[in-house]
Amino acid sequence: TANTVEVHGKNIRFLNAGNVHTTASPVVLHTDTANGGYAHIGYRGTAPTNYTRGGTTGAMPEYYQLVATQSELNNINTNATTLNGKYMLEQDIDFAGGSHTPIGTTTTPFTGKFDGNLFRIKNFIADNPNRAGLFGALSGARIENLGVTGATITGGHPASNYAGGIAASATGSLIKNVYVKDSVITSKKSDGTTGAGLVGGIVGLMDNTTIDSAYAKNRLGGNAGGVAGGTNAGSQISNSYNDSEAIIAPGTKIYFVYIPGGLNTTTITNSYNVGLNFSSNKLRLAGGLNNVYELDTATNQMRVVE
Repeated sequence: TANTVEVHGKNIRFLNAGNVHTTASPVVLHTDTANGGYAHIGYRGTAPTNYTRGGTTGAMPEYYQLVATQSELNNINTNATTLNGKYMLEQDIDFAGGSHTPIGTTTTPFTGKFDGNLFRIKNFIADNPNRAGLFGALSGARIENLGVTGATITGGHPASNYAGGIAASATGSLIKNVYVKDSVITSKKSDGTTGAGLVGGIVGLMDNTTIDSAYAKNRLGGNAGGVAGGTNAGSQISNSYNDSEAIIAPGTKIYFVYIPGGLNTTTITNSYNVGLNFSSNKLRLAGGLNNVYELDTATNQMRVVE
């Protein structure tokens, strides 16, 4: 037990507040909010109250309920209240080939915050739900510091046909510091044949959503983009890269973004794609690209995407 605890850093995460003991003084957190700093405190049971920010400019501590098992992950889907909670992974969760019900639907999306704490959720199967992914639908959500590996994700409801490694669809959300790799992500028409659906290595369809610091290395089918299948107004992607290939043609590289929603809807910066096929409709990205490249795998040379 310490008399006092003070922590300094741009971002501060405590895995479990129950392991931090002070005699009387609060735990003081000094963060760099000017550069997006945060203070996330994981807990079990009742949220602690003995954390405070240092000074008047640091981030206020936010308390995140710890998630360590498939059951605890599934419990997020219980109702609108749990879907609006704050959660932090306590360890990797391995489904070992078991099925997973995506978190959030079009009628009751996930609206909370999820900090993966740099852990992974791996080896799950999400097959033909309304929207397929680790998360089904996000709205005003924040997902960060998370990896998805070894997943098999297949979307196919005729009313949506979206599938994504992190989320099938995202509206007004932030997805940051995430990756999806070694996964198979595709979509089916209602008759069960492959195709039609928007598929993304990170997100199937994004609307007024930001993806920052993401990478994807997967096998994709359907109308697929390695980072995003479709992008609507207000879509922003930065500091990200894709190195994914088509299921039906191994070795054939996939678009970074399959289809932008229209002119001036999407901004992409400081990113690159492996392969010379950045988008199925590059004209719609005119004016929205800054420091964006694609890699010619035949020559191992980068070229600017214009």
